[in-house]
Amino acid sequence: MTADLIHIEWTDKTGAPLGLSEGTPEDSATLMEMYDTFTLKGMYQGLPPIEPDARAQWVAKLLRTAENFLAWDGGQVIGHAALILDKERNDAEFLIFILSSHRNRGLGKKLTQMAVEKARKLELKAVWLTVEAFNFRAVSVYRKCGFVFLDTGEPERHMRIDL
Repeated sequence: MTADLIHIEWTDKTGAPLGLSEGTPEDSATLMEMYDTFTLKGMYQGLPPIEPDARAQWVAKLLRTAENFLAWDGGQVIGHAALILDKERNDAEFLIFILSSHRNRGLGKKLTQMAVEKARKLELKAVWLTVEAFNFRAVSVYRKCGFVFLDTGEPERHMRIDL
């Protein structure tokens, strides 16, 4: 990991020490391990992809083209967030996945905050996302981080934070 990449130690709501860092292509193998054990593959917008080859290609593309943020428990990746930049619109789509064993511990909020801060440093105009309308915990996290609804639709909602 190079010196200009973010890496911090953080304690979750349970008091467990975790690491948070920007992800790089060198993290591919450990990130794939997370997605290989991820439950509910393909449940929301087909992500993470169900097929192993498609999942590997998706991870490689994200690590190559997006701004990535990883949560670590020891040497294991337990969470991944990404900003997929749109240079023409000067904004980014936000994605986040956390292993079920580490949910409800403040990790989603922390990764979301890291991504929003990175978007500000990149001088983006906005970050947007889609979320299932009934994923109340995720919606609550996004609202606490400053995202607002852009619609009233179901089964998914569109949210955005202007920077």
